[in-house]
Amino acid sequence: MDTFETEEALRELTHSDAKVTCIGPAGEKLNLLAGIFTDGYEARSAARCGLGAVMGSKKLKAIAVYGTGKPFVYDEPGLRRYVKDLMPDFTSGTKRLREKGTPSLVTMQEDVGSFPIKNFQIDSFKDRVENISWERMKETIFVKSVNCASCPVSCGRLVQVKSEKYRGKEVSAGPEYETIGMLGSNLFIDDLDAVQFANEKCNRSGIDTIETGGLIGFATEAFDRKIIGLGDTGGISLKWGDPDLALSIIDSILDNKGFGKVISLGFNKLFKLWGEETKSFDPQVKGLSFPANDQRAYNSVAVGFATSNRGACHLQAFSHVFERSVIMPEIGIYEPMDPFSYKEKGEKVALIQNLMCLFDSFSLCKFVLFGGIKVKNMAEMLSLVTGWEFDSQELIKTGERIFNLKRLFNNRCGILKGDDTLPERFLVQAKTDSEAKGNIPPLDRMLKDYYKFRMWDERGIPEKKKLKELGIRK
Repeated sequence: MDTFETEEALRELTHSDAKVTCIGPAGEKLNLLAGIFTDGYEARSAARCGLGAVMGSKKLKAIAVYGTGKPFVYDEPGLRRYVKDLMPDFTSGTKRLREKGTPSLVTMQEDVGSFPIKNFQIDSFKDRVENISWERMKETIFVKSVNCASCPVSCGRLVQVKSEKYRGKEVSAGPEYETIGMLGSNLFIDDLDAVQFANEKCNRSGIDTIETGGLIGFATEAFDRKIIGLGDTGGISLKWGDPDLALSIIDSILDNKGFGKVISLGFNKLFKLWGEETKSFDPQVKGLSFPANDQRAYNSVAVGFATSNRGACHLQAFSHVFERSVIMPEIGIYEPMDPFSYKEKGEKVALIQNLMCLFDSFSLCKFVLFGGIKVKNMAEMLSLVTGWEFDSQELIKTGERIFNLKRLFNNRCGILKGDDTLPERFLVQAKTDSEAKGNIPPLDRMLKDYYKFRMWDERGIPEKKKLKELGIRK
């Protein structure tokens, strides 16, 4: 069963209000692009790094939960009062996401030069970006907004495609910003109905839309450059801007056959198959595809991608929002940073990464940053829930401990300083259009500051002094 069918079946077997998390056929086939999906046709996912294949390897299809108890809260009335006081500012700060969702980022990101176009080769999609924008979605396929469990933001979109050619389920989750970028402009496609059809295919089968778009774009450029040919693609002539071709490749990925089976191996194995020269234009770090964010538009993102413990990931640092509007006085960010400056970027990215580890441990969406939530609020809410006393600095240190523990694990797996880098394209080829015109992130300089601040040695391993400070025994 696909992920939509699985939720429906398990709710029938258990309880109509049960929450279901599951894998689709891709996870059952141990496809390395497979993720874990929740909320059925609303399609929320933990889709990166092949987690769906992990479930599949354990013969685990799904988990269904329905609770009748109530979680313990030390001071529930106090917690309710505290949250109520936060809500006016929170509601105001998240208004854009509530009204327009992440698709509203499409035109803005194209303006600043962070939108992926043709495997990040070209710098403008201005004549076509409106075709895959939030405004076009609202005019044509938008049905209503939806939220993750109890979230007041409701940034999710449900959509319905009316064209016969690309019609899927009557109503299902619409494409988020990352999906629009990676399965749309990244493949030089500007047909919103086709992007949504591809999105639904991926959601149903249970694969990561970011990695799927990244790998197809990478393969298409390799074909363009004649690094690979028809013998490598199973006779498929790869080309840009053809939604039906992209959909057929996605089908072959989902079937785990032909060329789809090849590119499902992921970047690291494709290098060995297609040659080291492909590394100059591969949109990945540590084997994980770039999301729909170009580091040349935000210097902090270059550091964040290069040092992220799981590879290229916008959520490990989420630093670009601190280069536009978000501040965090508790970690020394008193005003939005200049996206094209290198000063203190290494230090600031490390601090933001620590903060994001904290957010992940709290199971807090990064979007609450726009609602003004600070570490102080997190500490006070945690104290109200548990009855234990927490302060901001203690939590920030906890985030730093978590990040360094992840790094130590990676060190044991052989990941060292040489892996903290970016593809050549993003270090030598400046943007020629947009607000990012002429910018090349000075990665080496920022990394030097980052390592010094982190107290990592020349190999990229946390120093003993830092481990002792964090209470980590190696």
